[in-house]
Amino acid sequence: MNYTKVSLEMNGAEFSLETGRMARQANGSVLVGMGDTRALLSVVADKKRSDRSWLPMFVEYRHKTYAAGKIPGGFFKREARPSERETLTCRLIDRPLRPMFPDGYMHATDIISFVISADEKFHADVLSITAASCALNISDIPFRTFVSGVRVADVEGEFIINPSFEQLESSILDLVVAGTDEFVCMIEGECQEVPEDRLLDAVDFAHGWIKKLNDLQRELIEKHGGKEKWDPVLLEENAEILGQVEEFVGSEIAAAVKISGKQERLDTLSALKEKLAEKFVKEDGTPDSEAKDAFGKIEKKTMRNMIVDD
Repeated sequence: MNYTKVSLEMNGAEFSLETGRMARQANGSVLVGMGDTRALLSVVADKKRSDRSWLPMFVEYRHKTYAAGKIPGGFFKREARPSERETLTCRLIDRPLRPMFPDGYMHATDIISFVISADEKFHADVLSITAASCALNISDIPFRTFVSGVRVADVEGEFIINPSFEQLESSILDLVVAGTDEFVCMIEGECQEVPEDRLLDAVDFAHGWIKKLNDLQRELIEKHGGKEKWDPVLLEENAEILGQVEEFVGSEIAAAVKISGKQERLDTLSALKEKLAEKFVKEDGTPDSEAKDAFGKIEKKTMRNMIVDD
C-alpha cells in the first residue's frame, strides 16, 4: 500500500493531506485534516463524454452528526437529505473548481466530501476545497490546476487563518477565499463595517496561504505519484453559428449589458433571446440550441471585456 502524508502548521494546528489508504477505487481520493477534524474527498469521472452542453459536475458534502460523536434524536433520525449548511458548502467547493476544467470538458464528474470526524475547533468546509483540488490533480481526470481555499478572521486587529469556532465568534470578519497561485477566483463571507483597505489586506493574507496549500498539494503528488491523465472528448465550438449570432445580435448584446438597471437589463436580454429563437430554428421548428449557447458565450465575453476595459 502506497500511503503518503504531507502537512504544515496552520493556526497552531496541523493541516494535513493524505492519500493511498482510503477510497482507493475512486479516480482520486484525499483525506484532509486540521486538528481532529477529518474529511474524505473522493472524485470519479466518466470517460465517455456527456451529450449535455454544460459540465455535469455533481458535488456533495455530508456532515453526519456521528462525526461529532452524536446520534440525532426526534423525528428525523436518519439524516436523509442534506442540510442547508451542507448544500451551501457544496457550492463553495463547486464554484472555484468548475471553471478550472478544460474548455469543452463535458464528462460527468462527481466530487464527494464526507466528514469523518469533527472536533469543536475547526470547520471542514474550506478544507474540502483544497482536498478536492488535490484529489482531482492526483487522479487520472484531466484537471491540472491547483486550487486551495481558506477562511480568514480578524480578531483584535490580527488576521487568523482557518480560525476556530471560538475565534470566529469574536471576529469582525468571516471571509472564505479560494484561488490559484496566480489569482483569487472566489470570495465569500460577511463582515462588520470593515474598511475596504482592511478587506483587501485580508484577501492578500488569504492568497499567501493559498499558495502555501497549493505547494503542499504538489508535494503530496510528487511524493505519492499521480496517475496519467486521460484525454477528454471536448465539445467543439461551432464557429459558424457563433459568428452568425454575433453578427445578428452582437452589438445589441453589448448595449444591453451596459444597462445599469438590473431588471431593465434582464428584460432587454430576454427580448434579444426571443428574437434569436425566432431567427435560428431547426428543421422541426424548435429553437436551435447551438444558437442559444452561442448567445450565452457572447454575453459572457462581452461582459468580461467590459470589466477589463473599465
